[in-house]
Amino acid sequence: MLAGALFLGLSPRPAATQSATVPSPPAIQLPVANRGENHLRPAAPPSLRLLGERLSAATCAALARQLPPFTTEGLSIAPNQIGANRSVREDWLAQPRQLGTVRSKTGGDMLTGYAAALTSPRAAALRLHFEGVDLPPGAELYVYGAADNTVSGPYTGRGPFGSGEFWTDVLAGETAVVEWLAPAGRTAPFRVTEVAHIWDSPLPPTVKTTGKVEGSGPEAGACNLDAMCGPEPEKDSVARIVFQTSGGTSVCTGTVLATRSNDFAPFFLTANHCVSTAAEAQSVQAFWFYRTTACNSGVVSSNFFRSPTGATLLQTNAPSDHTLLEILGVIPRNLFHAGWDTNPRPDGTNVFALHHPDGGTPISQPQLSFLRRSLGTLAGQNTNCGGSTGLQGGYRVNWNQGVTEPGSSGSGIWYSTSQGSFLIGVLSCGPAACGVPPSQLFDNYGKFSVFAPSINSFLDGGSDDAFEPNNSRAEARFVTLPVNANNLVVKEVSEDWYAIQATTGARILATINFTHNFGDIDMQLYRNQESQPIAISNSTSNSETIDFTNTGPANLFFLRVFLFNDTRNTYQMSLNVTGGAPPPPPSTVGCFRPSDGFVYQRFSNTPGFADNSFFYGQAGDRPIAGDWNGDGIDTVGIFRNGTFFLKNSNSPGFADLSFAYGSAGDIPLAGDWDGDGVDTIGVYRNGTFFLRNANSAGSPDIVVNYGNPNDLPIVGDWDGDRTTTVGCFRPSNGFCYIRNSNTSGFADSDFFYGQAGDIPVAGDWTGKGFDSIGIYRQGVFFLRNANSGGFAHIQVNYGSPGDIPIVGRWR
Repeated sequence: MLAGALFLGLSPRPAATQSATVPSPPAIQLPVANRGENHLRPAAPPSLRLLGERLSAATCAALARQLPPFTTEGLSIAPNQIGANRSVREDWLAQPRQLGTVRSKTGGDMLTGYAAALTSPRAAALRLHFEGVDLPPGAELYVYGAADNTVSGPYTGRGPFGSGEFWTDVLAGETAVVEWLAPAGRTAPFRVTEVAHIWDSPLPPTVKTTGKVEGSGPEAGACNLDAMCGPEPEKDSVARIVFQTSGGTSVCTGTVLATRSNDFAPFFLTANHCVSTAAEAQSVQAFWFYRTTACNSGVVSSNFFRSPTGATLLQTNAPSDHTLLEILGVIPRNLFHAGWDTNPRPDGTNVFALHHPDGGTPISQPQLSFLRRSLGTLAGQNTNCGGSTGLQGGYRVNWNQGVTEPGSSGSGIWYSTSQGSFLIGVLSCGPAACGVPPSQLFDNYGKFSVFAPSINSFLDGGSDDAFEPNNSRAEARFVTLPVNANNLVVKEVSEDWYAIQATTGARILATINFTHNFGDIDMQLYRNQESQPIAISNSTSNSETIDFTNTGPANLFFLRVFLFNDTRNTYQMSLNVTGGAPPPPPSTVGCFRPSDGFVYQRFSNTPGFADNSFFYGQAGDRPIAGDWNGDGIDTVGIFRNGTFFLKNSNSPGFADLSFAYGSAGDIPLAGDWDGDGVDTIGVYRNGTFFLRNANSAGSPDIVVNYGNPNDLPIVGDWDGDRTTTVGCFRPSNGFCYIRNSNTSGFADSDFFYGQAGDIPVAGDWTGKGFDSIGIYRQGVFFLRNANSGGFAHIQVNYGSPGDIPIVGRWR
């Protein structure tokens, strides 16, 4: 904010006061509910676009290359493992079915659609492992299960991680279909080297065709409590995750965390013994709202949400058995981001757990891992785990109701207060299970208080890019063209806005590239302050492009980049403007010096000697500037005791126009009140504007009651419509209040900028097409390129204390 500029040029504080201790970050973070709306814009595979319908189940079955029957012989199965990897011969892609041709979205080339399918008999679900992915420009790859309605993709280039390798989402059923677009006659620009055969899918629809949860084999025990019977809103923060290890497909549980900035960053906490490498993280797929329809209903809800596969490993540690991930795939906008406490909690603290127990075994029937809750008490502060987890110095929790089981690993425990519930641990190990002796009804949890320092920077919130703050049109970033920027960040709570100057005939070309599966980013282009976009790009591909030619007089445009779904994604952007008429010159600074009656003008908003100076006026005169004859150049004038003296050139001499208007004590004004291209005069008196549409004596053409008696007037073309409208600066609170019409009413925009003693100015400081605010303070101009609070975009040391500022297009 401008207040930061108050200290520019002042002596620094003594060293003793500069070494103050930096305050520690808050130890407790309240939970926060994201109540955004979930949007879905399904991708269309080539078959749907070329044939008008997706390949039928019968067609998929006829097309599929069938693998030999799956056998568990010789497999070593981990407790939370639900699938094993099977090698695949590459020749199953050698003779795909041709679907037809289509023009590339990114160019004029024709692409051919292909389809191939693979069956692993009796699988509940599959995952495919792609390698060597190198799709040419315009080519796309899609994958889906023949028994599923969800299509994964599009995958482009070298895949979602840029490495040419990735695991697909979990694909329901025993048959997986691959469709792709590529130039005709080429071999498939990828390989599928193995398939994960999942024998007990985590997808709720595979529980039973009716969704009814019925008796089973060695699945989640009967003593588990249905989470839908509990009051905890944290049930909306927990997900079942599926991931790949060297042994196959496994499952765990985890929790999305709140951040101190409440930016809904998709930071996800689970266990190190679940996910501990970057490769495992990239294979993570999260399933949200996997639960029953109501308390003990026995019916699994169909309203679950699956995030596309992909996560980034942010931090992990074996002794504390924790892993923090950033979920890359789209997450819902109606999650409850869990609060946490970095302080240790004493024994005797009552806690609850939310988790997805079990994951199935090769012989189990349907997967019953819908969300459960458990209630217990902290009963130990220094417990360890052997075997694969390696936890040291964790909490022990004695269970009073419910238990955990394999698959629950990575889930959290919370304690409750009147303010909310706070996560304090992550499940590592324990003997608890239904039917064990009371002495074994306990589990061990890694302490959040122990590993919180290692993830503290992430708890602050997700990172952003160097263009921030540019979260709104008022904060739009004026960019230096051309722009070719990588690793830009857009969030649900932080859109990106860019201001672009484009004169008549100019072409605006903006392209963003991103991964659609990690968040659907759209673009809109706005002209000046218009409420509706003039161009939109909102496809389901991994890029968006706006190509617009300005045929009108406006020369300021705003590019809005925003998320259609998800809470965060990154993108690359190229942006340029070519052709068009030269932009209008900017308004630049100047000053009138009452002590000698001279005007000093600069032709740029930089410090330096005057580019033009001349004598015009005397002590007690009030200077103004305007384009009095419509030639595009602003020239000076003075107001003296109710009389205006206007010059049509920036030179000494007699006035070209002089006439009486107003009274001594009025504040003189100049602006194009009717949009005819000629500036005319006006005065401000005790909260009322009296404006003339001619430079002559007479009655006011426009009277506007706006502001308070002690306000200072400020006028400008705030919305780029070529008409000057009123505003005022209030020294008592440092706020500016501007109107987009010369009528009374509430401010169209108000913001803090300045302090008592400042003199407000307005001008188009960069030739952007509309006027924005500035202030003059004791020989220094602080100019903003947006009508909003914030730091000055341009600071110009020009003039001396006691000078009166005057700005204009001097040439």
